[in-house]
Amino acid sequence: MADQTEGRASGSVCVVAPSLSLGVMIEHDESGNGADIHLHPAGQGFWIARLLAQLGCRAVLCGPVGGEAGAVLETLVPMWGVEFAAVRTSRPTTCSIEDRRNGAPREIARELKLTMHRHDVDQLFDEAFELALAASVTVVTGRFSERCVPLSFFERLGEDLAATGVETVGDLHGPEMRAFLERGRLSVLKISDHELFEDGVIGDMTDGAIRSAIDELGRYDIGWLVISQGEQGAIVAVNDRIFKARPPILRAIDHRGSGDSMTAALAAALLRGIEDERAVQLACAAGAANVTRHGLGSASSGLIDQLAHHVRIEPLEVPA
Repeated sequence: MADQTEGRASGSVCVVAPSLSLGVMIEHDESGNGADIHLHPAGQGFWIARLLAQLGCRAVLCGPVGGEAGAVLETLVPMWGVEFAAVRTSRPTTCSIEDRRNGAPREIARELKLTMHRHDVDQLFDEAFELALAASVTVVTGRFSERCVPLSFFERLGEDLAATGVETVGDLHGPEMRAFLERGRLSVLKISDHELFEDGVIGDMTDGAIRSAIDELGRYDIGWLVISQGEQGAIVAVNDRIFKARPPILRAIDHRGSGDSMTAALAAALLRGIEDERAVQLACAAGAANVTRHGLGSASSGLIDQLAHHVRIEPLEVPA
């Protein structure tokens, strides 16, 4: 099979991001005596959109911006090949400062503005829904804070996207997932074993517990259910099959963002009509490639394609 992630795909992917932020990162400069200071967009939705662009997809990011940090985001996001449908709100964009000069990132300060006003939420909903109707695939991500947007935002979006037949990928869990799926549908749900544990759906992260969670989530209208397990890959339920996908375990530089990379690859696969095992191989390869480098959602399509050939698909075996 030719490299399926390369080249531009027809259509677009709309990424709905209720939470975006601006990151300021301090690193050693080349001399080791001074500092390099970098500004970059951050947040689950941006990292997904960034990798979609890396995979040759037209990615349209829809999210709120406000204040000085929001104005900076409007300039920065397109520099990563992502179209930005910024929704101007009265709430300033969150900004954080990290110092990485001693290795692991240390947060120095965070400006966190939590509540979005009702009219801002309506504006964000209208823009997201309009873009979703124009796109071939839509990705819906969660909230950074439970007070960012109300759960009714996800309830409305789930119901209206289902009513209009929009192909939707969800990287959701907890109350947002339940609100969206109350009357909505997901072509793909990507959720992690850690999120299932935090939500109380499973008591441990064994394969047996995850198998039981698949049955519980079966009450919702979900096409592909992909439960990520970090470096161990994913357990997948699709078309009445349950199987495990195991990527090669690579030396990790930064674990953060591997799940978002998986979501981006699943959306790209849906856009291109790549199904079942091949789609999951690409998703696990994207997650594995992400941890080998600094910069979330920045792995190359060529590396992902090559790694996909090393992702093993095997039946899920749960002890009796």
